[in-house]
Amino acid sequence: MDISVIVPTLRRDDVLEQTLKDLLDQEGGTSYELLVVDQNPEPVATRHAGLAKLAADARIRWIECVGRGVVYARNLACSQALGELLVFVDDDVRVEDKEFLRKHRDAHTNDEYQLAAICGCELNRNARECSSQLIYERRDPIDDILFFPRNHDTRIEACVLSTCNCSIKTAAFIAVGGFDERFRGASYGDDSDLALRLVEAGYRIVYDPVPYLLHLMWPMGGLRMADKTQRFRERDKYIASLFFYYKHRARIIPSHRWFYLYNYVLRKSVMLRRNVLQPWRIPVVVKGLIEARRVAKELLIKGHEFSFDCGSTP
Repeated sequence: MDISVIVPTLRRDDVLEQTLKDLLDQEGGTSYELLVVDQNPEPVATRHAGLAKLAADARIRWIECVGRGVVYARNLACSQALGELLVFVDDDVRVEDKEFLRKHRDAHTNDEYQLAAICGCELNRNARECSSQLIYERRDPIDDILFFPRNHDTRIEACVLSTCNCSIKTAAFIAVGGFDERFRGASYGDDSDLALRLVEAGYRIVYDPVPYLLHLMWPMGGLRMADKTQRFRERDKYIASLFFYYKHRARIIPSHRWFYLYNYVLRKSVMLRRNVLQPWRIPVVVKGLIEARRVAKELLIKGHEFSFDCGSTP
């Protein structure tokens, strides 16, 4: 088996159906499997006829994982993957290129860097074309994490990963302990944390615009905090961002610390337009931030969490 494609999903059945159809339509002589990690409480066979039909395809393995969070779900799928290469995509993407998976594979096999991971190009409604601009000075891998544009038009070595569109050699993924399951709630940042740990362990990552996809940025399901059906507790909206900050604070230069806190914490909490219109929410948000800070620091003390013993690589 060449490739295992990991697709965690939550409350996005209609758009997921199209994503899976795109992936099942891949060409290019690549052997692959699709591991769909279903975080929905109701089984697919009873809730969505289209997905139930697709789930019968021999190339799909449907894994149920309710209530454990997306980071645990990805690790669970990786622990069962048979491929030598792990490809991660979101459940709200269009893969219009029928050789998308082959291009991820070739980016690893025909490469002068001897790399461990590829970050592919992520186009979306607001940026449907690649950009040629890099508007920052790279001093440290953390600069790539904060500023690298994931729709850049040039292949370049960079410390950047996105589980919307990336691939990692299974051996390297296992060697660094997979995704850190201390990322909880609205778990943004676990992929950036993995990128930093890969680079720190001596592995190399390349951004490559050739394996591209269109991220639909679906407003419902997934980790969308604006989705009122999500029912995230207020503190759970901020734990992951604060945990990333405290885990990597020592390597972030002071000016970038403020940039991170402003853009990834404050703008997503107290500075939301919603709070201007509903000022009575501000004390609730502040209380959530204080609780999230406490939980993040407690998680930091616990040490890296990876639930699965994957054994030897395939």
